[in-house]
Amino acid sequence: MEKDKVNQPVWFPDWWDCLQREALSPAQREEYRRVLVRYLHYCKVTGQRATVLSARRFVDQWNAEHPLSASELAAMKEALNWFFRTAQRFKPSLRGVPPLVQKDLGKTDWERRLIQRVRTLHYQWRTEQTYRGWA
Repeated sequence: MEKDKVNQPVWFPDWWDCLQREALSPAQREEYRRVLVRYLHYCKVTGQRATVLSARRFVDQWNAEHPLSASELAAMKEALNWFFRTAQRFKPSLRGVPPLVQKDLGKTDWERRLIQRVRTLHYQWRTEQTYRGWA
């Protein structure tokens, strides 16, 4: 796999909903859920993003701490492969792309002050959208 693809982070907050709709047996769905919850927890604890490379590290570390049989290892890899393949299919659309900063400075004084503060603190665009949506 290309280095760019291995290090490309995915953002897939709806993975659980997609997994629920997947044509899997209840036991297989539960196994995928367990593996993915462990993996995402691993990412959080280690401060890593969800990438193919971090998934490989996770599998290696998990297998070192909890030796897996060949079938268990294959099932774990299958769940992680599902996660990354499905995340690629459900990439966020350009609908949520922020407008040019120079053009979107707010309409009222309070909104302009809010935008200035949020951007000074280098908050994410999604955070700014949320704060402005509360108004």
